[in-house]
Amino acid sequence: MLYIILSILCGALGLFIGSVFWAVVKSPIILRRLMSDPEELSRILNFWGPENLLKQAAGIQPRYFGSYAGNIAFLAQAHFTSLRWVRNLCGLIGLANAIGSF
Repeated sequence: MLYIILSILCGALGLFIGSVFWAVVKSPIILRRLMSDPEELSRILNFWGPENLLKQAAGIQPRYFGSYAGNIAFLAQAHFTSLRWVRNLCGLIGLANAIGSF
């Protein structure tokens, strides 16, 4: 009975970790596709409204790296580094789960 419960828990953990793993792996591809699709970008910009975006953009100062592009590049690198860390952690947990389920 305990074996069946542990097998079910390992299977559920495997499904959860697998879905998180593939969502993290696909994230940069989805972002790249989003940024290259003009229709999707216009839909997002229309949702927020141009006036609201201009008002918020006026208050942003390029503090850390001297330019907006430097700030964006730094934040993108930090984002993808954190995704890589989560991807690797999910892969290790999934591998340990697969080994432990045998």
